[in-house]
Amino acid sequence: MFSLKQVLRVFGLGLQTIPSRASAAFVVIGGFAGAVGVLVAVQSISGGLLSLMQRSGRDDRVVVHSPRPIDKSAVLTVAELPQVMRSAAGESVASGEVFAYAFAPKKSNSQEARVTVHGFAGDLPQLLPELRLTQGRMFRPGMHELIVGAGAANQFVGLSVGSSVKLPGGDWLIVGSFSSSHSLLESQLLTDVTTLMGSMRVSEYDSILVRMNPSADFDSFKNALTVLPDFQFEVDRERAYYIQRSQSFYTLLQVITYVIGSIIFAGAIVSALNTMYSVVRSRTVEIGTLRAIGFRGSIVAMGVLFEASLLGALGAMLGAAIAWFCFNGNTVSLLGGSNNTQLVIELTIPSSGLMNGILLGLLAGLAGGLLPAVSAARQPITKALREV
Repeated sequence: MFSLKQVLRVFGLGLQTIPSRASAAFVVIGGFAGAVGVLVAVQSISGGLLSLMQRSGRDDRVVVHSPRPIDKSAVLTVAELPQVMRSAAGESVASGEVFAYAFAPKKSNSQEARVTVHGFAGDLPQLLPELRLTQGRMFRPGMHELIVGAGAANQFVGLSVGSSVKLPGGDWLIVGSFSSSHSLLESQLLTDVTTLMGSMRVSEYDSILVRMNPSADFDSFKNALTVLPDFQFEVDRERAYYIQRSQSFYTLLQVITYVIGSIIFAGAIVSALNTMYSVVRSRTVEIGTLRAIGFRGSIVAMGVLFEASLLGALGAMLGAAIAWFCFNGNTVSLLGGSNNTQLVIELTIPSSGLMNGILLGLLAGLAGGLLPAVSAARQPITKALREV
């Protein structure tokens, strides 16, 4: 009959002998610490990307886009709809958007990377109320001027206030810096869309950003646009639009995370397997004695499994803690924005990621201890007695 009390006795005896085989225990703990640490660290990138996209949209902002070029008449059509917010001066709070890019060296490795340049028009404080100037002033329409997001300024060389950036039409001056609640905008340089379009010699917009009235219904706004015969508008809430655009990159990061994690965990399980086999061999006399005094093989096997799972869990918790303190909250820039530009991401390790890593360590410890546990259960009593 299975007896938890007997299992715990075998488990306790095993723990008492760990100091005499500390090096073997450290091998198991270190293997799982490394595996879980890498898994959680890589997962922090995808977690940071998802958090970035969720912070980068407002419920009252909508992105209107189209597979066809968006001309000025399309922007005016959208802006005149009654669901669009009006400023105190009666102007529609909507803007055609154009995206370009500039080159700047990364501070981390001095390699040049693309940084998004985002053109807006109209009343920017009304359209982007989360934007806060932290230094300098706002760009002026008609001038080759930019403001830089805090993330881009921190990650790239030469994007401080007073610096110049090469864009179509010559050097553009950075006249201010801003924060925006750690949103996607902080990875970008912002400027006047009309000036940017003139410098790029383009006449169409990439999309239209609209701020809706608080009382406006999104579905009615969407229906009003999608039924227009002269346009092929697609309408999404801003947050959903960004999450959708980043989905392929997010999926790629998830695949990389689990592929790397699987390889490393396989190595950790093999290491635990070999180590636990050596532990069973070193405890031949002890295991044989337990069998001789009445402990069943299944009880001995469970004790060995408990020990392996404990070592796996300890290693997993150690690895998760190291990854949390070393990575969570750090900021990196990765290729993944529009036109293959950089996204400034704050690495984020969700609590679910930590718990999953620890659970995997526990399960991997059990996997690594299974065969040695079976070997211990089948060990003949006479073998132990011969070694006494």
